[in-house]
Amino acid sequence: MWRLPAGVIEAVANHHQPVLDPQPRLSAVAHVANCIAHLPENGSGSEACRRVPANARALESLGLDAEALESLGRTARADSDRVEQVLTVAECEATAP
Repeated sequence: MWRLPAGVIEAVANHHQPVLDPQPRLSAVAHVANCIAHLPENGSGSEACRRVPANARALESLGLDAEALESLGRTARADSDRVEQVLTVAECEATAP
C-alpha cells in the first residue's frame, strides 16, 4: 500500500529485536529510537517498568553505550517539551480574536 523500501519495513517490524546482519544500521536506529521512547523520565516508580532493554549489538553498531542512550533520551524529552511549548503558543495565537 505505501510501497516502503524493504529495509524500512524490516526495521519497523523488528524494532524490538533488531536484525543486525547483514546491514544493521536502519534496524539498529529503529530499535534504539524505540528504547529512547520507553525510557522513564525519572528512573523510578512505575515508569521504570516501561524501560525497553537496548540490544548491546545495536548500540555498538551505532557507536553508543547505555550512558549515551540515557543522554539521547534526556535530549529528546527536552526537545519534545520545547516543540510542545511552541505549538501551544502558535495554537493560542491562531485562535486569539
